[in-house]
Amino acid sequence: MFPFQTVRGLGCCMLCSLFFLSIPRCHSSSPSDNVSEPEIHGADHSLSVYRLALRAKRMEHRKAITMLSEIKDMKKQGKLMKPVIEKIFEVLTEECCIARVAAKLSIVLENLLFLSDFVLRLPDTTRGILKKIAGSLSRIQTLLSSYGKTSVLESTDLLALNLMAQELNLVERQEDYVNIYTEKYRIQVRWA
Repeated sequence: MFPFQTVRGLGCCMLCSLFFLSIPRCHSSSPSDNVSEPEIHGADHSLSVYRLALRAKRMEHRKAITMLSEIKDMKKQGKLMKPVIEKIFEVLTEECCIARVAAKLSIVLENLLFLSDFVLRLPDTTRGILKKIAGSLSRIQTLLSSYGKTSVLESTDLLALNLMAQELNLVERQEDYVNIYTEKYRIQVRWA
């Protein structure tokens, strides 16, 4: 029903190859020791492949969120969302060894973006669930400051993370910020 594959990462291998291809070497006087042009193109290709795979995974996320948004009973929504969000937080708080930095980056980015879908598309129900998860907002804030500006993400993904931070009041909201999916907004529109 839900794309739980997100929790364990879609592009670990692709991101690992990107990570290891993009590790800069120390400069030396010998030209053969410097990073060669094919290695740079390899990193660019790996990044492109990873972004395509991430984009496909994000489409799966949006399908799940759309399905959940069609459920009008917020209690039913919450029952379906709670285990997914709890699993996302379980993965986001796991310890990882340094040797798996790229895999960890992939997993964190995918789950952080999936969480942003919940926060932005189903804000009222998600906010209720996050209140029950101890330290969730501070954890999100820490993750956003650590991973929220990575060059691996495309501009639309970076925007989603920024909007999530605004929705959760982790950063100051822009003057024109409005989330059309909140119950408060729906009531305003109904009475306008």
